[in-house]
Amino acid sequence: MTTSTGTQGAPTALTGAAALAGAGVFAVLAPAADEAGTWLTAAVPLAAAVALCTAVSTARLAAAHPGPGGARVYARERLGDPWGAIAAWAWAVGATAAAAAMALALADNLAPVGGRPAALAALAVAAALSWAAGPVRRGAGLLAAAALVTGVLATAALVAAAWTSGAAAPERLELDGAWPGSFGALGAAGTLFLVFAGAVRTAEAAPRPRRGAVPILPAFALAAVGLLYLTVGAWAVAVLGPYRASAGSPVAAAVAAADGPGPGAPAVAAAAVVACLAAGAVLISSAARTVGVLAGQGDLPEALRGRTRAWAATALAAAAAVAVLEPSTAVGVAAFALLAYHLLANASALRLGPDEDRPPLLVALGGLAGCVVLGLSLPLPTVVMALAALGSAAAAWLARRLLHGGAGERGEHQPAE
Repeated sequence: MTTSTGTQGAPTALTGAAALAGAGVFAVLAPAADEAGTWLTAAVPLAAAVALCTAVSTARLAAAHPGPGGARVYARERLGDPWGAIAAWAWAVGATAAAAAMALALADNLAPVGGRPAALAALAVAAALSWAAGPVRRGAGLLAAAALVTGVLATAALVAAAWTSGAAAPERLELDGAWPGSFGALGAAGTLFLVFAGAVRTAEAAPRPRRGAVPILPAFALAAVGLLYLTVGAWAVAVLGPYRASAGSPVAAAVAAADGPGPGAPAVAAAAVVACLAAGAVLISSAARTVGVLAGQGDLPEALRGRTRAWAATALAAAAAVAVLEPSTAVGVAAFALLAYHLLANASALRLGPDEDRPPLLVALGGLAGCVVLGLSLPLPTVVMALAALGSAAAAWLARRLLHGGAGERGEHQPAE
């Protein structure tokens, strides 16, 4: 027997999960392969294990704190007011950087010679889609479904082409190649956590499991995402080898190598357009809602309050990221920020009482330690950039306290996610 947590509804939660999983095929695979080499397939289950621990912690927190907000509310109630603001800021930074990464990935797949202008044009289309779909939850859900379905279809095309052409060399998957170092393997897992982050957040909306049980919806979503990335990662490496799989757009390159002059590569390019634009639109909408909540609480300037202003600020921030960041750096910043968000969820779960269906200690600690280790294993410049962005949240909260001398008016004007 289950009872609803009443947080945000499974369809809304699944929107983000589908968007990240589908478009991540085109945006996340290359930087992860660059870090892990042939050990890419080992990094997927590691990221999934940290995500599963975090999903269990999140499900227990959602049962104790029904209502919208996610880790923003959990951290505020269990750890203190500033941690709630930092959690919200982490989600906003992560979603914004991920939207920029999707635009850059689309430019790599569709118009590599176009560079940043092509990526900025893609981001403008995604932002327009997010504005059009924003008032209609069904529209956002359709965008996310498009991102997921096209990502899966592209994977199917990759596998089918590799099998039928004989281009795949299974020996390339053997883990006897050069060890990428702990930072390489763990950094790849941290990068891949980005595609699991949406599935973890389904725990905020999943029906409440029986006491002590693993939440079924998040576990199923995480298993599906893990299977998708094990498949696409293994076949990209098998067709291209670990070094070519780390460059540019490995899905398109693998299909082109296996399919030759056939229709596979154009089909994957079309899938990349749909998946990346849809995911970018969903991510911009999600980040804008969080910015609006922060502005309503006084943690961001009042000028950002309201849907239009929050959306415009988020779109401009994503455009700035596209203009200055490399694709792998944008992915890394997004992954680090979302790891920080889920770290706070695990830390909050440790504060649950024994009568609140507290997760097993090893599960919450495993999720917390995993988020720390994977985050700090990302490339150092990425870590520094992400910490600077997240540090601004603490600075804004402290400045607000010093200037206004109190918590100020707090509001729940719109859901954070």
